[in-house]
Amino acid sequence: MNPAPLSVQPPNVRGEQSPAGTRRRLARFFAGTDVPPRGFPPLRGYAAAIGQAALATLVAHLLFEHVHRSDLVLIYTIGVVAVAVRHGAGPTAAAAVLSVVVVDYLYFPPYFESRVSEPRELMTLGVMLVVGLLISRLTSRIRHQAETARLRELRTATLYSLSRELAQLRETED
Repeated sequence: MNPAPLSVQPPNVRGEQSPAGTRRRLARFFAGTDVPPRGFPPLRGYAAAIGQAALATLVAHLLFEHVHRSDLVLIYTIGVVAVAVRHGAGPTAAAAVLSVVVVDYLYFPPYFESRVSEPRELMTLGVMLVVGLLISRLTSRIRHQAETARLRELRTATLYSLSRELAQLRETED
């Protein structure tokens, strides 16, 4: 007696079976790998880093007369966070470094020179750089953890559907 071929088919959203998707999922499960998530091309992230620095500079220029210089750092930090949310660690680190350079060059005296005249300003720029790099590292870790959780979910769903199929097969044999 030939048993029916085993086809693991977890139900999709409508409760229907999807054999092609299951085969792909099983192949990825047993290979121990999965398709990497689709992300932005690398150059697009670095362009976003440059764009955030330009946009933050525009906003900081408008607020320059109304707020303290060290408060302008927060505008650039928000831009670094925006890059971190959408892009990887490299573009975020580039955005942090670029923001520090722009703030130093445009908003701390002597203006339009890459020189810091007061130790307080050096500390402000240093903290800005450390915070930007820390944000870059943390978002990179979060992305990695999300990908790991997605892979675990895929494996759990595959094992669950396989066990259901095996149970149904056993019931039909009894």
